[in-house]
Amino acid sequence: GSDAAGGFLELFDAQASNNPVSLGEAAVSGAPAAVAANGDFAFVTATESGVSTLFVFELVGPGAPVLVGSATLPASANDLAVTPELALVASDAGLDVLDIRDPALAELLGSYPTTEPSLGVAASGEFALMVAVDGLSMLNVSDPASPQLAGMAFTPGSAVAVEGKHALVTDGGVFWSVDISDPASLNPGARLPLAGDGLAIAVADNIACIAAGDTGALVVDTRYPASPD
Repeated sequence: GSDAAGGFLELFDAQASNNPVSLGEAAVSGAPAAVAANGDFAFVTATESGVSTLFVFELVGPGAPVLVGSATLPASANDLAVTPELALVASDAGLDVLDIRDPALAELLGSYPTTEPSLGVAASGEFALMVAVDGLSMLNVSDPASPQLAGMAFTPGSAVAVEGKHALVTDGGVFWSVDISDPASLNPGARLPLAGDGLAIAVADNIACIAAGDTGALVVDTRYPASPD
């Protein structure tokens, strides 16, 4: 969240999903763009005075998250995904890859430049899935210092999530399911019109939840990727 004084990270107990309870919050310098969690740590990207930063918070139990580290980013951050070893940041300049094996000492390892701003990112094994107005890019980040393009599909997107061997992409009023089992030949199979603009997406247990602005939340059954509904 954010207010006139800057941003904040708030931690909730969501065991009772219909009544999440706030456990505490911590201040973030700048306007937050994205948040992701891995283990006992939360990662937040935020921008202040044109400079984006990755902030690392330790979740040490009930109470406010504790800031333990940060790293300055090369460009304005738009989205974030993390693995146990890497933070993947989608930015106005492309993709940035950071080492988070020691979360308190996060550091930039490499970048992949793009001509259009990268709006969304998701992780799948040794690959990063990145979306922009010109489509979906699948990048091999097994060498984090030198990400390599493995494949592309013309599925313009503002948000992306991964479920199994499929990338789920939203953009405007469209939902795409893209087969990523062969990175060199990405297959944009199903295309589903949405009743609203897909701004963000999360997926679990074959259910994709899409934030669609004024329309609210949209739910898509992804059990059958060739014909989601």
